[in-house]
Amino acid sequence: MQQNSILKKTYLYLFGLTSILFLLIRLPYRSYIYEHGLFDFYIADTAPNFLTVFMFVFLRRSLSNQESALLLSTMSGVGVLVYEFIQGKTILFFDWRDVVATIFAALLVYPCIVYVDRKNAQT
Repeated sequence: MQQNSILKKTYLYLFGLTSILFLLIRLPYRSYIYEHGLFDFYIADTAPNFLTVFMFVFLRRSLSNQESALLLSTMSGVGVLVYEFIQGKTILFFDWRDVVATIFAALLVYPCIVYVDRKNAQT
């Protein structure tokens, strides 16, 4: 029981850390890059989508670890992709780089879940 509590706290901590990083990139960093016309390899543009996948996965995992890591990472990526495609059909801007960043995040978050779960099982 205590091990499950530690795992949930770990995921909640990761959610908080990812959320802070999201806000820092989304607000001051992105504004600075755009205002000064700097090229940052599209990090300011794609990081919010990338981090959203991680935020959702970490939040969901902090609430329950019933879903498989593969299902959770896949469905989180699909959810952000659906949002991106819907956004492209409205007045907002569709960016193929966001699609790539979302897919990359969905692929990368899976081994992160597996690693955190294994580390928790060892303690």
